[in-house]
Amino acid sequence: MPFEHLMTDNVELLKANGAKVPGLKACVAGNKIVMDARNKLIIEAGDLILRKLSTGAGETYRVVDPDFHEASASDERLL
Repeated sequence: MPFEHLMTDNVELLKANGAKVPGLKACVAGNKIVMDARNKLIIEAGDLILRKLSTGAGETYRVVDPDFHEASASDERLL
């Protein structure tokens, strides 16, 4: 993924069914969160994404409109 160097946030996915997936790399910017598709995760509306800040505080984001983009051949060459 060409934006891999921008994924500096550590997040945890909390599925609507209660399953947790910790230790994910992401780029959180405003109301958008970009994650690496190589994680092979299915992220659905209603899931939560949790981010702990360096201050000790945390943020919780509810997935409203998940969007997926398949990596192109040019993206693969950049890895």
